[in-house]
Amino acid sequence: YFDSCANVPSTVRLVTKRNAYLYQANSGLFAGANSDDINRLFVYNAATQTLQAQGNGQCLGVYMSGNSPVLQLRACDSSANLKWSIDAATRKVKTLNNICLDVDPTNASRAAQVWTCFANNDNQVIDVVPY
Repeated sequence: YFDSCANVPSTVRLVTKRNAYLYQANSGLFAGANSDDINRLFVYNAATQTLQAQGNGQCLGVYMSGNSPVLQLRACDSSANLKWSIDAATRKVKTLNNICLDVDPTNASRAAQVWTCFANNDNQVIDVVPY
C-alpha cells in the first residue's frame, strides 16, 4: 500500500531559537539540553495536524482557562484543540486559533506554554527538525 509522502507522519525534534530542546516529562512539556532519548521526540502527522509526544504517546493540545490558553498533553483524538500547523516561514508551531507554542527562558521550571502568536516574539521561534 502506497500513500502520498505528505501523509506520512514525521518524527521530529522541537528546538527553540535559544537551542533548547522540548521534551515530555510525565504530563508536561519542558525545554532543556539536547539528549538522545525518546522524550525529546515527537511525531507530526500533517494529515491529522497532531503533534504526539513519543515518550508517553499523548498529543499536544490547548484548552482555555477563562481567557487564557493552557498547554496540555492528553490522549490523541480528532478534537480541534489538538490540531497544530507548522509555519516554516515564521518558524512557529501554532493552533488554528493563532495560539503559539512558547518557551520563556526566564521561567524557572523551564515549562513550555502557549500564548497568542506575535510576529517578533523570540520565545515562539521553534524549529521543527526531522529526526
